[in-house]
Amino acid sequence: MKHYRRFFVLMLAGVLLLACAACGGGPVDDTPPAKESTTEPLPLIHMYISLGGIKLELGANPAQALAALGEPRNFYESPDYAHTEMEAIHYKYEGFSFTVACPEYGDRYIVDMTLTDDRYSTPDGFTIGCTTFEEIIAAYGADFGKASDDVYIYTRGRNNFQFGIQDGLVIKILYYVDMPPPANYSTTQPSIL
Repeated sequence: MKHYRRFFVLMLAGVLLLACAACGGGPVDDTPPAKESTTEPLPLIHMYISLGGIKLELGANPAQALAALGEPRNFYESPDYAHTEMEAIHYKYEGFSFTVACPEYGDRYIVDMTLTDDRYSTPDGFTIGCTTFEEIIAAYGADFGKASDDVYIYTRGRNNFQFGIQDGLVIKILYYVDMPPPANYSTTQPSIL
């Protein structure tokens, strides 16, 4: 009976040795696995303004638009756009302006667009001085934030549109994207507008 016990113990030791060898025999990592993120990044929505056949689009490379628009009325550089430590160039034209982010790595892209007079309108037909605040609410609903008493902000994904209101009429329209967009931003996403 003693021989069977010894034989059994030796067999068990051999099986354990083979099991350890099969597992690689390396050091055991007892750190807990990293939690997977369950939150998806907010989408970027296809937002643009047409300027007489020239399309300004959030997230798009500005090269074609700049070439088509010609010399701006004014432009200036900003070394720290929206506290992102990213350089930006602000371009001003008659009736509108826009800002181009200049990341250290990667392509330049449009981060905001502003309409300042009635020469141009949004894809929804909103025009400075002609569109009423009631028309904005009818189009986008009452789920807006307020930057001040007369500035209303709608957020869709990572995009925002802001309307300045005076005497019940729109006096300024600003589209902007929360910074910075992901490297795989696509300007071909469907519009919710």
